[in-house]
Amino acid sequence: MRYRVAAVGVVLSLVLFATPTALVHAHASLDRITPANDSVVSGTVAVVELQFDEDVTSPRITVRRNESVVSGRITRIGGTVRFTPRTPMKKGTYSVVWRVRSADGHFISGISRFKVTKSN
Repeated sequence: MRYRVAAVGVVLSLVLFATPTALVHAHASLDRITPANDSVVSGTVAVVELQFDEDVTSPRITVRRNESVVSGRITRIGGTVRFTPRTPMKKGTYSVVWRVRSADGHFISGISRFKVTKSN
């Protein structure tokens, strides 16, 4: 009987300590953005791609060339989000401001910059 009570105590302790860890979800994180942050690209850019370590939803991306907003289309498949401009991005300095919702419901966001040195 004494061993049974001890065994139940051990099992309950394991459940109590393991359960919160199992319920905690980390936010998604950006694995890669193309073009890379602070990169210099020779030639036009036809797409900006963000890859996350898990599925994301509700993507928002704003791309600016100097002070002008670049118009384009946003698509998402799982953890990959793409911004495709209406016309390829030509010579200039660009900023990419992004925001997505993680699987845990929290939003994450960031800013990336790149420079295009030549237009094809």
